[in-house]
Amino acid sequence: MPGAFDSTDTHTKDILNAIPKWYVRFGMPILAGVFVLLLLVSTRVSYPDYLETTGFLQSGSHTSPDSMASYFITRLPQQYMPLIKKGSTASLTIDAWPAVSQLRGEVDSLLPPMASDKTFGVRLRIREGMTITMPVQDSLTGTAAFLLGERSLFGQLFR
Repeated sequence: MPGAFDSTDTHTKDILNAIPKWYVRFGMPILAGVFVLLLLVSTRVSYPDYLETTGFLQSGSHTSPDSMASYFITRLPQQYMPLIKKGSTASLTIDAWPAVSQLRGEVDSLLPPMASDKTFGVRLRIREGMTITMPVQDSLTGTAAFLLGERSLFGQLFR
């Protein structure tokens, strides 16, 4: 039958069984070089390291909508306490307000740590110029993203 594969053909066996000489000589050094190159690139490539947490919105004063200060209260693990300082900023996203894409908050105060769940509280004040015109309900929840710094890909792999 023409075109059929003949397993007894010596020429075909030689092609399939022969390992190229360049692969034997340079295969492992090429793979090792690519691996070292990837490690070097992973130490140089950095990206912002964010910590996301959930919390709730709280109004500071109910006297007048114009003078109402709004705060975002959240809890973070104690291991991040040295990284979060008064005046640090965070991006806030409120679940019930899809039209307001991102608010900016500034750490107003750090609340005392709780030994029971090893967390500490953070109170974020919504920055000036970011006024909220609708009344704030204490049951509004959202997400806060704190910028902790820069992290390399290599550091993330061995975190």
